[in-house]
Amino acid sequence: MELNNNESNNFSKNLKLLCSYYKSISDVCRKTNINRQQFNRYLNGNTFPSYSNLKIICDFFGVDQEEIIKPLDEFKKIIKPSNKALEPIKTDDLPEELKSHIISLKNSSKESLKRYCGYYYRYMLSGSFPGNIVKSLINIYEKDGFYYYWHIENLQNKNTSFKKSSYARYNGIVFMIAERIYMIEIESKLKSTISETIMMPSYQHANKNISGITCYSTSDISHQPASSRVLYEYMGEKINIRACLRECSLIATDSPIISNDVKNAIFTPNLSPTGTLLTNQYQVE
Repeated sequence: MELNNNESNNFSKNLKLLCSYYKSISDVCRKTNINRQQFNRYLNGNTFPSYSNLKIICDFFGVDQEEIIKPLDEFKKIIKPSNKALEPIKTDDLPEELKSHIISLKNSSKESLKRYCGYYYRYMLSGSFPGNIVKSLINIYEKDGFYYYWHIENLQNKNTSFKKSSYARYNGIVFMIAERIYMIEIESKLKSTISETIMMPSYQHANKNISGITCYSTSDISHQPASSRVLYEYMGEKINIRACLRECSLIATDSPIISNDVKNAIFTPNLSPTGTLLTNQYQVE
């Protein structure tokens, strides 16, 4: 990331705030596996972390790279003691039967999901704003043997029919069962909605795009249950997050900004004879 002096100073202040929610700096260093002397240089503002260490820090504290360089007063509104980063699941506190299910899912997903780590644009039809496509950003990553993801919707006013702008972040967990990818996420600020996505894996080496169906509740006051076909367009393991977020928006379905391949992958197909919405694996050229 290219930063100005203010953003670099913001990072060190915000990092100190995040560390204050833990018992010691040494505890954070042990859990992130970052050298203590190097970490002190981050805290003192003497240096900015490499891409890999920045990702480790952001993933550990449950924030994204754009949030951690915001001014401290603004950052405090995002990060609260009650919203500390999620710790790894403490299986000792779970019922034995549930614990065995979680461990089984973790072990079965460990290798099969590795190839899907990285950043994606997500495309789906909007339930709150009919006639529009939501383009958002997702990052799938591994931590402590589990696979997680964060998801950001940055709905800017790029469409003249859309008069509002909004920003929402979701945190989720990923499993693979019977050759299907299951993704469950919760809105991170208000905890007001949970959504589930089932994806068809892509086994083409040159094509890491994946598609499926997502179920969620609309963001308006009615919170109506809704579903849409969804496409994840693979962007890579390293991206310019700020630039990619600027591309995220609510976009009219007839807009040339969205390619026909993406539209074909997410427009609702005819219902099956049983009346069930089904999905096939759609590949984007």
